[in-house]
Amino acid sequence: MKIQKSKPSFSVLVANYNNGPYLKQLVESVKKQSIKDWELIIVDDHSTDDSKKYLETLPRDKRIRILYHEKNMGAAAAFYSAAFAATSEICGLLGADDALVPNALEKVLALHLSKPAASLIYSDYYACDNELKIIGKSGWVAAIPEGESAIVYRTVSNFVTFKKKFYDLTSGFDATFRRAVDQDLYFKLEEVGELLFLNEPLYLYRQNPNGISQMNNSFKAHLWELIAVLKGVNRRIGTRTIKNLRFREILYTIVRFIWIYSSNFRKLGIERKGMAIQFSGVLFRIISKTIGR
Repeated sequence: MKIQKSKPSFSVLVANYNNGPYLKQLVESVKKQSIKDWELIIVDDHSTDDSKKYLETLPRDKRIRILYHEKNMGAAAAFYSAAFAATSEICGLLGADDALVPNALEKVLALHLSKPAASLIYSDYYACDNELKIIGKSGWVAAIPEGESAIVYRTVSNFVTFKKKFYDLTSGFDATFRRAVDQDLYFKLEEVGELLFLNEPLYLYRQNPNGISQMNNSFKAHLWELIAVLKGVNRRIGTRTIKNLRFREILYTIVRFIWIYSSNFRKLGIERKGMAIQFSGVLFRIISKTIGR
């Protein structure tokens, strides 16, 4: 695989909503990369903090592009906008409150170029405190066993990178998802190419109590992840080229969703209705396909 010289080697995609205090560290970590022909695309999802003020004061750099949503549409929609705007053949997802180690892009780019069949390549990460000081390695990100699937072994995490040509074969980021938008994409990319693990921490993951998938929001993120799993199950029914969940695993996923959803019904707030619609819709499609086989 070769990168066209007229394009940047790598597109870093960021979806920001009210992460103003952390954006400087993110931008600086990209500027310090060992390769310099990157582009950074930040989509601000109608933040209400000082994000826009910071972004508008950034020194002019043609490699950095800022896009603004006129209303809050969610992380999935913001990443969708960023991916649509990306001009490189290889993209990576960077959380707005996170950062990269200095050789992150160089490492994953080299592997992408040597592995043309890989749709997605991911690394390990460093868990960091709120000041982005390293606590230790993740302890759970790992390679998927040969012959298995990300839908069974959910060990894919940051730093997640993908080839645009494979992304374009999928439906991309699902704007109806409020959380776990990356998990949904992992499953889709596995259905069109290979997933590879680079066993080295290249990403600084901030433990942020306000993160959309962390701490107080972790149970909401898990519910969206279960919906992503069931959507993946639905897409894979009747296919022989990619591993799917077995019946008892599908049943367990359904029961687990119902239990967590009902146990936290009042805490779900405005996400409650959207989750219910998504879950009931995919469940109906799975049952219909199963009965029709």
